[in-house]
Amino acid sequence: MLPTPAPDAPTEPRPSPFSGSDVAIVLGCALLLPLLVAPAVTELSATTVFGLLLPAQWLGNGIGLFIVARRRRATEADFGLPILPRDFGGIGVGMLAFIAVLSLLGPLVESLDLEDTSQVAAAAFGEIDSPLLLAAAIISICVLAPLMEEMTYRGVLHGALRNRLGGIATVLVGSAIFSVAHLSGLETEVDRYWVVAGISMLQIFLFALVLGWLRERDRRIGRAFFAHGAWNAINLIAILSLPYLEG
Repeated sequence: MLPTPAPDAPTEPRPSPFSGSDVAIVLGCALLLPLLVAPAVTELSATTVFGLLLPAQWLGNGIGLFIVARRRRATEADFGLPILPRDFGGIGVGMLAFIAVLSLLGPLVESLDLEDTSQVAAAAFGEIDSPLLLAAAIISICVLAPLMEEMTYRGVLHGALRNRLGGIATVLVGSAIFSVAHLSGLETEVDRYWVVAGISMLQIFLFALVLGWLRERDRRIGRAFFAHGAWNAINLIAILSLPYLEG
């Protein structure tokens, strides 16, 4: 069973105003705008790609959240807000989760001798010649992405599922949807794509269980946001360090 909620959290979550249609709106907006922009930037430089796709992704996500907020007259609590200073401890949770997942799946990845997809990301970051754009990309990955995704998945999606399911089922189903949604960011041309995709999904699913547990326990997304940011930051540090380690 899930642990007892934090002392300042209500014993039972308040009913969420969100439904499956709201989830579809937010996810649709988050995916649609980047898909519209992507064909126009595929042959452009990494600098241009980051400069267009990142704003498109988070603008679409933000538009979707704005639509459902107005549609349901949602309060900040419906999205799992506010984020409080004491939630900063979620950074430690994110770091521990990264170590645990890496320890669990690392030997499997090594035994399968899979292609290291982080090399593609490292090459893309290496092509960014603008310090300002590089800083914007880092902020997007470590702050904007966790905030938007937590409001979407642990806010709207979690609330819609929690209206129909218990806590454990909500966390499991929400984590599965979160992991599948992240397949869109995986390179399709890697060797043994489906094996790489399966391990990537499992890795994200395990981490999403931690985020869902934090959301269910706290009734807010604060600690999940910081944990998510720490996870992304560690991954980003590993990617940016790769050229130096291989050199």
